[in-house]
Amino acid sequence: MKKLLIFAAVCISMTAQATIFRVSNLTNSGAPYSSISDAMSAAMDGDTIMVDGSTTSYGPLTITKRVVIMGPGYLLSENGVSTEGTPSAQVSTISSDDSGAAGSVIIGIESNGEVSLLQPT
Repeated sequence: MKKLLIFAAVCISMTAQATIFRVSNLTNSGAPYSSISDAMSAAMDGDTIMVDGSTTSYGPLTITKRVVIMGPGYLLSENGVSTEGTPSAQVSTISSDDSGAAGSVIIGIESNGEVSLLQPT
């Protein structure tokens, strides 16, 4: 029982240290990162990358770590977003070049190109 409590405490402390990275390619947005790849380089496993909507594509998205990537969504006005005309977060392609990306979650990102993700072995 004591080992289980120690394990639970370690898991909780690891989760509590996850960081959120904000990305926006809009001028004067105040976001610390203007590209998803820069945020990916700074992120660690378990972190979250929040991507602002933009009319300009963020280019290719290559996932190299186990992260959560969240955009504002797709068809926003049709899905009840109150600000009409809010753009989605668009990338040209989505890929993973590393099995360390297994378990990543992508939500609310629009891609008009190829999606090529490694399957966990």
